[in-house]
Amino acid sequence: MVNQTANRWVRFLTPDSLMILFLVLLFGFAAVDKMLHAPGFVRAINSYRIIPIPMGNILAPVVVAAELAVALGLIWKPWRATAALQGGIMMGVFTVGLINNRLSGEEALCGCSWHRVTLISF
Repeated sequence: MVNQTANRWVRFLTPDSLMILFLVLLFGFAAVDKMLHAPGFVRAINSYRIIPIPMGNILAPVVVAAELAVALGLIWKPWRATAALQGGIMMGVFTVGLINNRLSGEEALCGCSWHRVTLISF
């Protein structure tokens, strides 16, 4: 009986399932952390200066909802491809925004969850 349980876990721990688990945790943690530190995340969005008017109050809940949708979508197999595409697009948009600010000389906050100190101190 113990051997059957161990075999089930070994079958589950494939490279694909580990990557899915990593992405679910990444997007889920990012969304929850941004909800817990919403004012700092709004400031981070406003610091990007991609659009001329501050849109942080509007975009922050949309970003959080999209990150939660990616995390939950990756769990359910029929939605996995769409969630993966959405997550990839989001990562691309965030990367373009950061590169744009770096090239233009603007000092923008990342807004990344693991840099929570920058969200609080700005």
